[in-house]
Amino acid sequence: MAGLQAIQSKGIYHGLPVYPSEIKGLTAVIAGASGISGTYMPPKAQGESRLWTNIEDMVNINMTLLNNFLDALPLANAIPNRILLQLGAKYYGVHLGPTTVPQEENDPRVSLEPNFYYPQEDRLKEFCQKYNVHWNTTRPASIPGAVPDAAMNLCLPLAIYASVQSIWTRNESFNSSDGSAFTWGKFWPKMAEWFGVEYRHPDTSSDAKYDEEPTPFDPPPGGFGSHAIMRTRFRLAEWAKRPEVSHAWREIAEKHCLIEKELQDPDRVFAFTDNSLMWSWPSNFSLTKLRKYGFHGYVDTSESIQEVFREFVNLKMIPPFE
Repeated sequence: MAGLQAIQSKGIYHGLPVYPSEIKGLTAVIAGASGISGTYMPPKAQGESRLWTNIEDMVNINMTLLNNFLDALPLANAIPNRILLQLGAKYYGVHLGPTTVPQEENDPRVSLEPNFYYPQEDRLKEFCQKYNVHWNTTRPASIPGAVPDAAMNLCLPLAIYASVQSIWTRNESFNSSDGSAFTWGKFWPKMAEWFGVEYRHPDTSSDAKYDEEPTPFDPPPGGFGSHAIMRTRFRLAEWAKRPEVSHAWREIAEKHCLIEKELQDPDRVFAFTDNSLMWSWPSNFSLTKLRKYGFHGYVDTSESIQEVFREFVNLKMIPPFE
């Protein structure tokens, strides 16, 4: 993309594009609109009402196979101009152990074990070539968002824990990240301040006991070195099962009229966050390609998580914290 590009800020989000006035009357079909990403796409698209005049949300439809969706398009005479398929950070094998960093879109695929992202991407490209359709894929890491029920929700377990404690590119793949430098070590004091709870540094004494779990492959996805060791002293899923925690949550839920009076299915709700926090190896998703193609959107990671916490409050999923 060449030439001048206008950008704008909306709330905590900066570097957002200003669309040319001649682009209007488009249609967006959002599949999987009950998940975190799908829930947030329609409101953002509706914010550009001139640009999108017909937004169809396929709510609560779980696509068991990408093939079913793609094969239905020609049958319905609904071949689109472009298809965007959201993949994820597992494309780089980050869930299997240390990888090379920064993760870049042209990194080779990781063949240590089957990865459903790869056949999905291949099928998408095959379909688009056959029907002359443009495509994009995105590769986000953990996505913060406030929806009533999403098993892979990084923020909700953290919020519950703290509460109880007191258009322009085609045929390209892009890393999808907020562009903010972020570490959990610097985030925890901020979160503690929001919720008015005490923050303590981890116990690093020699007699501190940890559970250790090695990553499964040696060498790891990065191609060299040994497997990594994940060390934990505390897991949210186990914490949520404690009787005193269940009792405290019931009291909080009754007092603030929350929609969930019990901490249901803690293994499903809390395990994703536990696994995300266990990684002892770095992840640094390169945004070089994204910037070169003219995408300049930016949001502070901590501010975006805080905004999601506020949305949880509005949804009656956690109590007020400010």
